[in-house]
Amino acid sequence: MNIHGFCPHCKADLDGKLIIQVAIDMGKSQEEALKYAASYEGWEKYGELNKFSRVVAIYDIFKDRTTSYRCPDCKGGFK
Repeated sequence: MNIHGFCPHCKADLDGKLIIQVAIDMGKSQEEALKYAASYEGWEKYGELNKFSRVVAIYDIFKDRTTSYRCPDCKGGFK
C-alpha cells in the first residue's frame, strides 16, 4: 500500500519507514510504540501501516507556509 504517492519526475516511492517500526527501533516497548505511532496524522486511516513521508517540504518563511515539495531522490520539485 502506497500512502504518500510517487515522484512525478522519477516515479520514486515517497513512502518512508513504518512509524511504529521507528518507535520500536528507538527502544520503545510495543505499548509505547503504539502510543507514539497513534500521535501521527493518518493513524485513524492506516493504523499500524502508517508510514513517514520521504517528501521534502519547501517552506517560505515570508508566506509562513509550505509552498512546494521536492523528491529526495531526483531533487525534482512539485506542488
